[in-house]
Amino acid sequence: MSLLVEHRLDEARGRRRLAPAVNAFGYGHFPIVAGIVLTALGVEGVVAHADSGKGLGGFYAGALCGGMAMMYADPPLRYGARSR
Repeated sequence: MSLLVEHRLDEARGRRRLAPAVNAFGYGHFPIVAGIVLTALGVEGVVAHADSGKGLGGFYAGALCGGMAMMYADPPLRYGARSR
């Protein structure tokens, strides 16, 4: 899919080229930012419950792991797995 989008952007000129590029840049970074926010929420839960002696709980563990997974899985999904 990324090759098709790259080909279409290469053919477009002027405003037809600008709009998809701006949308891809803006919406493309949303999963990374959301992953950072979720990871921060998970870290906050770890720090807040560090001395309580209880387990972390599913909410903060899910936020921590899910945020990291979102942040690191987004670029390969967006750009495709390119072999070098």
